[in-house]
Amino acid sequence: MSSERTAESERTLLLRNDPDGQIKYALSNAPEAEPLSELVRVSGARWPIERCFEEDKSELGLDHYEHRSWPAWHRHRRRVFLAHLFLLRLGLKYKKSPGTDAAPGAGAAGVESAASQAGLELRAEVRSLSPAT
Repeated sequence: MSSERTAESERTLLLRNDPDGQIKYALSNAPEAEPLSELVRVSGARWPIERCFEEDKSELGLDHYEHRSWPAWHRHRRRVFLAHLFLLRLGLKYKKSPGTDAAPGAGAAGVESAASQAGLELRAEVRSLSPAT
């Protein structure tokens, strides 16, 4: 491994101050030309994905596989994900008031609607950090 700095080794640190006062961190290796709005959108999209995996582990047994082959592991994951999709579809079909179990600020269509639902304005700022920091 080389300690030389190259374009491929550059990273961007994203800090997000949530309305509840928590600061969220994300590290990105996206090219410098990538728009900041896209970096913010992608870093915010991680939360629903992580929650999905957490639910699959705790409620549907994603973490209870004891297979010794790659195909068996994939079959197990595929069945858990299909079961999750089935339960989500049932929940949407029979739910009395849609949106009550949704995550705070996460809309059904994605993360982009979070700020508009809360009536918040998204602010982004780019700062260059010196190599010594």
